[in-house]
Amino acid sequence: MGTFFGCLFAFFIGLFFVAWALLHQGLRFILSLLGIKLPDNAEAFRQQAQQQGQQQANRSQQHHSSSQESSSNNASNGKIFTKDESEYVEFEDVP
Repeated sequence: MGTFFGCLFAFFIGLFFVAWALLHQGLRFILSLLGIKLPDNAEAFRQQAQQQGQQQANRSQQHHSSSQESSSNNASNGKIFTKDESEYVEFEDVP
């Protein structure tokens, strides 16, 4: 009787792993149809996250440096308004 339960237990453990593998592959297939690519392993996931973080840092740094350049150009020209802003129009207060 003990060997029967041992075989039954091994069968269910094997069935669990087979079902898990099928669900995992099915999920990856469905996500690939949607255009979402999952990394193959944890190391690839870490590398992908580091690359995305580096890209965001580069974009932030480029935006910061470009805003500094435009503000330094404006200060050196003595202009208050940049080219992308509208013209200054004088007006009179009417009592």
